Amino acid sequence: MKSRLQAFKQFTRFVSCKSCGVELQSKNPSVTGYYKPPRAVRKDAGTIEDLKYLMFTQELQLKKHEIGLLDPDTDPDYKEPIPKRLVCKRCVDAISHNRYNSSDFPIHSFNDIKGALPHAANVYHVVSLSDFPLSLDKTILAEKNNRNYLLLSKADQITYKSSMLPHKGSAFFAEFCRRHIGVHVKKVVLFSNPRNWNIPSVINALAKRCYLLGNPNVGKTSLINSLLHEKSTSFQAQLDKRGNVIGPPKGHEQIQSTRRRAIFNEGGVSHIPNFTRTMQTYLIEDKVVNDLPGYTMDPTKVSDLANYIEKETLDNIRKTSKFKIDKLIKQNYTSLTGSKTGKCLSFGGIFHLVPPNSTINQVVNYIPLPEHEFSNVEKAVSLSLEVLQSENHSLRQFFALKKPFTDIKMFDRHVIPPFNGAIEIVLKDIGYFQVKPTGKYGFNGLYELWVPKGIRVCIREPLSKLISKSYEKYIESGDIADVCPTDRPLISDTYIMNHTEEDTFARMREMYINRTSKDILSRRLLQKDPNDIVGTLQSPPSNLYWYYKW
Repeated sequence: MKSRLQAFKQFTRFVSCKSCGVELQSKNPSVTGYYKPPRAVRKDAGTIEDLKYLMFTQELQLKKHEIGLLDPDTDPDYKEPIPKRLVCKRCVDAISHNRYNSSDFPIHSFNDIKGALPHAANVYHVVSLSDFPLSLDKTILAEKNNRNYLLLSKADQITYKSSMLPHKGSAFFAEFCRRHIGVHVKKVVLFSNPRNWNIPSVINALAKRCYLLGNPNVGKTSLINSLLHEKSTSFQAQLDKRGNVIGPPKGHEQIQSTRRRAIFNEGGVSHIPNFTRTMQTYLIEDKVVNDLPGYTMDPTKVSDLANYIEKETLDNIRKTSKFKIDKLIKQNYTSLTGSKTGKCLSFGGIFHLVPPNSTINQVVNYIPLPEHEFSNVEKAVSLSLEVLQSENHSLRQFFALKKPFTDIKMFDRHVIPPFNGAIEIVLKDIGYFQVKPTGKYGFNGLYELWVPKGIRVCIREPLSKLISKSYEKYIESGDIADVCPTDRPLISDTYIMNHTEEDTFARMREMYINRTSKDILSRRLLQKDPNDIVGTLQSPPSNLYWYYKW
């Protein structure tokens, strides 16, 4: 039996699934790669009228082509079927019918896929901006044997201005990697697949032979499909044992329409994580691009969201098409006032934001989840079980959490370090929302987010504003150091505390000292009275106790 690692080392020609890349077989439905061979279709002769019309349209196409008027991509008279390519049953069920089991999409570790990487490879680490930096793997960017690049996807989920991507965004994140993470990357490119933003910049950044590497659902295969549509001569290929390109696939060259040709070569894209099962190779112009399966940084700690959230709601969270860019433009918010009883704002009954007493907050939710206020977290969680047991409950639309996460014991209490102005709260593989206190500044306590155990959470300064303001400062000073602030941490983990902890501020100091015990140089502001720091509005923000473990 071949190990997964050995499977990724194979560079032999075989009939593979167009969508996931797995080797196909038609003998055993219970074995990986099963597909149903297409049936031979007998064409009816048709009526005389049908034949006359067919001859007329074919003659019309031929005449237009002869005089240079026929454009296969735009002419309505051009009729061209796309040749069929074989797809395994798993992918057909998932893509066409949204019918799947999570067990059919196993998790890959980095060790599972690293066998496909040659020594001294051109590695393009694809990272989602939606949950940045939780899908960024420092070990990939720190590998000195490789030439490392950073491709930041889903840029349309942090800004509605594509003009920010090529210069401001790239400069900011290049300096961010160097100064905050301690790694040097050869190039940074921000892009958006759904809106086709900055795709030419990605092509220009690609080396002659490169490898796309990243977590599941960060947009690697979607990027491949964008590249195929951008460059009409591109196609899906295979590699022989020596690494030479074999291709294009049968049927490619007979397609005249560039758009249809790109569709013919597209890889399978789905909101389901771990969809790609083996390395898939593409020739983009004269560049060999290898799309590797998404991998999980620490499979022992991964939490399958399918075990937490109802299927329909989870599908909506994962589908990039559900993100509404209007929210970035209009900034429509929910007003939330803190109370002594711990009033909370619940997001789909999945996680709950608790602001300090007497604070007035604007919450902008960029996650496709309904919001609802409850008197406290205990009330919200206890109601979730009641709601799930009654299909006709009046609050049914506000709850999507599965058992056993309908018990407060299954939740972690994430305490958020102090902040000035707005922050973005980020949840791994889910997205982010923004919290902005309003009115006269005053420190009334710490914010909390109650989340089912196992879901990673962090906070960050609002990315779009941070990038724009920093670039403006850089233009004024001419000092590249100003393109990304280094006077404070810009990202932080949260502090998970006991449900009964009362003095969260003092406990946070203890936890901060413990977290930084092996990173003394990252410690800040410990010589000052913390109450003095949070007692006054700081500009720029002090970000007391902010610390992120890369």
